[in-house]
Amino acid sequence: EAGRRFLAGLLMQLSDRQIEDLFEAARVQLRLRTPGHVDSGFATTAEWVDAFKAKRQQIVERRCG
Repeated sequence: EAGRRFLAGLLMQLSDRQIEDLFEAARVQLRLRTPGHVDSGFATTAEWVDAFKAKRQQIVERRCG
């Protein structure tokens, strides 16, 4: 539980701009939504940011037994 709280605290310190910059630098907009399937299209940086924030929120809200 202490490790989860520590990680949650660090993740919450990231600003929206920092998260966006992280994914832009990683060039995620060049990754297919489904690897190997060209027709799946490309996810936007905003979609990656939203997914990151959703996962971060799960870490913040959950508790380790």
